[in-house]
Amino acid sequence: MATVISKDGSSKPSSALFEQVVQRFEKNWNPVARFEELLAAEPSCGDPEVFRELACIDLEFRWTAGQAPDLEPYLQAGRTLGLSDRQLRDLA
Repeated sequence: MATVISKDGSSKPSSALFEQVVQRFEKNWNPVARFEELLAAEPSCGDPEVFRELACIDLEFRWTAGQAPDLEPYLQAGRTLGLSDRQLRDLA
């Protein structure tokens, strides 16, 4: 995935590629797959911004489908990818 380097030296996916990742995730989403399984198909999910967006999409889709997802698997998936609790706090 192409990245953009910001003034502070951090990198983030370019907006066009970010949109492609989101669209691909939405297209491949299904209510029986676990979030971790969906993430495994997306190589750029280690980026904090991408991870948060995909987690929020997954949660919204599950709530719309009548599911009541537990947040702990999302937090654990983020930690497994090396994201800090500070980076994950927006999910809670």
